[in-house]
Amino acid sequence: MKKPATAVQKTKKSVHHPLSDLIPKSAPSIGEIFSPTTFFAVESGLSRNDPDISLSMIADAIEENPEKPLPSLMRERVCLVLRGNYRRKPGPKPTFSREIRYLLARVHYYGRLKELRAAKVRGLMGKTPRSGNALHRRVAGEAIEAHGLNITIERFLNSLSEQNAKRGARVKRRK
Repeated sequence: MKKPATAVQKTKKSVHHPLSDLIPKSAPSIGEIFSPTTFFAVESGLSRNDPDISLSMIADAIEENPEKPLPSLMRERVCLVLRGNYRRKPGPKPTFSREIRYLLARVHYYGRLKELRAAKVRGLMGKTPRSGNALHRRVAGEAIEAHGLNITIERFLNSLSEQNAKRGARVKRRK
């Protein structure tokens, strides 16, 4: 038999969790989070000092998100720009001739390294001290001097390593 309906129905009490106000009602999608016009994407680039983050990208993110407050890194950058105090990274700006000299130095480095390795295998060159690192440093020094670059041997070798890593990543993406 059915229970008779009572005048006052018992209702479940909803339990209010103290953190429930902090959880957004609708979670953003992955595309929304990593879109180049989100504050998240722009602020993460600013925190890494990414040179690809331009002032126009910051402006686009602000225009696309009018209802959201500015994150602290973006607020700092916008204030610096508006006051005229924003400065780009220090150091010489890349020029075409500098890039060509650097490219020629890289070609020189790899060609000379190949020559010296071949000479070492044939026994025409003695053993290098401190393993193979001395050979790399020697060839890097020759390339820097021959092409008039104003960088240290360590910086030159690090930039070669960075470019090899980028090239490897591009090859992996293609596969």
